[in-house]
Parts: sequence; structure tokens; C-alpha cells
Amino acid sequence: MKRILTWIMVIGLVICAACGCSDSSPNTPMQSGSSKSGAQNNAQNEDFQEIADDELGLQAMGEDGAAPSGKQGEGTQETTNDNDNKDTTQKLVYTASVSVETKKYEESLSALRKSIASCQGIVEKESESNNDYSWTDDQAVINGGRRNEMTIRIPTEKYDAFLSGIDQYGIVTDKSSNVENITKRYRDTETRQKALKAQEKRLLEMMEKAKTIDEMITVEKRLTEVQTELELTANEISTMDTDVAYSTVYLTLSEVTKEPKIGKQTFGQRFVEAIHDSLASFILVLEGAIIALVYLLPHLIVIGLVALVIFLIVRFIKKRNPPKMKPNKPVYPKINTESMPDTQEKPEKTETEKN
Repeated sequence: MKRILTWIMVIGLVICAACGCSDSSPNTPMQSGSSKSGAQNNAQNEDFQEIADDELGLQAMGEDGAAPSGKQGEGTQETTNDNDNKDTTQKLVYTASVSVETKKYEESLSALRKSIASCQGIVEKESESNNDYSWTDDQAVINGGRRNEMTIRIPTEKYDAFLSGIDQYGIVTDKSSNVENITKRYRDTETRQKALKAQEKRLLEMMEKAKTIDEMITVEKRLTEVQTELELTANEISTMDTDVAYSTVYLTLSEVTKEPKIGKQTFGQRFVEAIHDSLASFILVLEGAIIALVYLLPHLIVIGLVALVIFLIVRFIKKRNPPKMKPNKPVYPKINTESMPDTQEKPEKTETEKN
């Protein structure tokens, strides 16, 4: 009997052990699968968290012009190493404004164009006008009519030589120059461009790893923003490179009939100049009067013909209907009776005359 109970207990323990193994074996792969999916989700969450951190870091860089902290530390270290190998030359932008007056307008303009071509410059903008419309204005003696305004881009290495020889085209009446240092803005834009390129590379890698539509939309949205900012920074750097390589000269060439005098003049010079200006003004007014007469001549001819016709008509009417003459009464001379001799007897006065 004891043997039977012993066998029963052994069989029961074996069955219990078998059931325990069967229960634990299915749970093991489920637990391992869940741990793997959790690790993948954590990795994806870390990647998308990098997108948010990069966006905040680029915004901070846009405001301060410096690389962000935190996860951007590696990029900052790379930028620091790159700065050691950068060109340390200054980024300078030269600008000048010049006004020139000349009596030989066409010759000066032609020589100016040749000088620009020899310096390998570019006429970026040009505007020419002719304001000689006031022929009755005395100022026309001093001021000419034609005027040319140019925006010229000259290579920076030839900027000084071009400005120093500009007085050969006429009298320089106004001249100013300016230098702007854009080195800091240029370096900050370059740093921002490098950070954007690094972020673009990471976003492209994340686009390949994205599995769901939401993940792809999130990455693509940020990738579009980064690429747009990259284009803007590239355009800004290109514009600054052009401004540094080519200086800008704003030049105004004006035509005059009398060049301005430079320096103090003596009394004799001023006297001769006054006589010359007076004669020139008189000739100008006389020419203007003759020109005005020529303009008015057709009108005067018409008015004269109309007046002549009216005169002839009136004269013809007077001849056809002459005025009637009234007969003149004979005029007798008055006789002074008092001076005549009293040869005739005077009639006697009547009683009425006596009274």
C-alpha cells in the first residue's frame, strides 16, 4: 500500500512539473518580442526628439548667430575645428558716390564706358535724361541739358584706381565713399548653413527609417523647412560674395555749357566773367525772341489777313453809300452901324419907346 501511495505522489509531481514547463515556455517569446518592440519605439522616439531639438537649436542660432547647446555639442565641436582652417580675411563692401560735370558730354561718356570695360566692370543700371526745355531760363547759360546716372560694379582690386582717375572725365563736384565690414554676418550665415546641412542629412536618414505615414509626414515637413532655409542662406552668401568681389560706384555725369570755377577768383576775372555772362544772356534772350517770333508768325499772318479783309469791306461800303451833304446856309458879314456915318435920318421914337 505504501508503494502505491509513493508512486502516486511521484506521478503527481511529474505531472505538475510538466504543466509548469508548458506554461512558462509560451510566455518567454512574447516577453522577448515586447522588449524588442519597446526598444524600437524608444529609438524612434529618440530620433523624433532629435528633430524637435534640432528645430529649437536652429531657431536659437537664427536669433543669436551661434550654435545651440545640448545635442548640438558635436556639431559645435566640428564648427570649432573648421574655424581653425577658415580664411581669416575680412569681408569688406566698398561703395562710392561721385558727381561729375563736363562741357564735352559725349566724349566724357564714351571715355567713361571704355574705362569701365578696361577694369572689367559692369554697368548694372543706367538712366539718361535731357532737361534742356527752358530756353527762356537764364540758368541755361550755366546748366546744360543732358544727364546720365549709372550704377557701376567694379572689381574690388581695381576700385581705388578707377576712383582716382575719374576726374579726367570732367570736374568732380561731389565725391563720397563708404566701407562696410560684413565679416561677422558672413561667418554666422556660414555656420547656420553647415548646421542646416547636417540636419538635412539626418532627416534624410530618418525618412528612410520611417515606417508609418505619420512619421513620414513629420519628417518630410521638417525636411522641407530645412531645405527652404538652406536655399535662403545660400542666396544670402552668394549676394555677400558678389558685394565683396565687386564694389559699387554711383556716378552722375552732367552736361554744362560752362564749367564751374574752382578756387578764389580775382576782381578782373569776375569782371570779365560778368561781361561774358551778360553777353551770353543777351544772345540767348535774342535767340529766344526770334524763335518765339517764328512760332507766332503763322498766327500773325492769319490775323493780318483777317484785318485786311475787314478793312477792304468797310472801305467798299463807304464808297457805295457816301454820306449825304446838307446845303450850307450863306453867311453874311455883320455890319457895324455905329461906325458908319450918320447920313440918314433916324426914325423918331414912338411914345412907347419914349416911355
